[in-house]
Amino acid sequence: MAEWMTIGELAEECRADVYALREALELLGLFDVGEPTPLAVRHSLATPEVDDGGRAISLWHADAVTLARAVLSGGQFGDASASYGPSASEDAEPEYVQGDLFDVEAEIETVGEGDAGGPAAGGAGGTSARKEAAGNVGAGPIGRIVEGFDAIVATDGACSGNPGPGGWAWVEQVTGERDCGGAAHTTNNAMELTALVRALEHVGPQPDLLMRIDSQYAIKAMTVWAKAWRRKGWRKSDGAPVANRDLVERLLELYEGRQGRTEVEWVKGHSGDAANELVDSMAAAQAARHRR
Repeated sequence: MAEWMTIGELAEECRADVYALREALELLGLFDVGEPTPLAVRHSLATPEVDDGGRAISLWHADAVTLARAVLSGGQFGDASASYGPSASEDAEPEYVQGDLFDVEAEIETVGEGDAGGPAAGGAGGTSARKEAAGNVGAGPIGRIVEGFDAIVATDGACSGNPGPGGWAWVEQVTGERDCGGAAHTTNNAMELTALVRALEHVGPQPDLLMRIDSQYAIKAMTVWAKAWRRKGWRKSDGAPVANRDLVERLLELYEGRQGRTEVEWVKGHSGDAANELVDSMAAAQAARHRR
């Protein structure tokens, strides 16, 4: 596969027609009004060029294939039917969480302090984009399917500015069901927690569940820290109040209320995992949407 390609060549790599590919790229927030969005260019997924005839064209990076295939595999666009899902990296000792859109990282001890906005920042009062997300019901498998689970959810959150406009997203990999939303003023951590809350509410307490998350903050908040914070009256070890308390309380309620088997897998962000890349792009698109 070439590193850079035209949109026609990208469509061939994705086994889709150009029109279906454009719809998928639009869903990801990477294509608009016939050209790549600033988001796509900023993250080196597309670049403007001039062909031999002096005409302006756009070239797409091979990394865009992974993102587009993850959406197209839902079967909602044209004839695309390729199932694509590289395995997640097994990198050890992750110490950072995703920050501003795709590639800014912030240490977990400093992210999310301050006004998270709670449910209004993307929880119960936030903006949902369920109708905008392709393949909400019965879209088919997304990425790597681990045997032995009734449901597998990948989640992600993004924030531009932190605090600033943000987005959250989840996808259930077995069925392809997905949802996303965002808020104009929130934090990255609030969006990570909102994605988990919405995913757990969707799955319900009964199914055996694998949760695939790229945020160490979200994993530790759900599985370790929240119980300690509750014992201390929702205060941290330094006595400061817990940020995002309403979201953390709801998340702990859902997590402890699960009756089916529950396992949590850390996924290295931006490692080529199809489901993680999909929710990352959906969350980033929502952050960009709420910036306007």
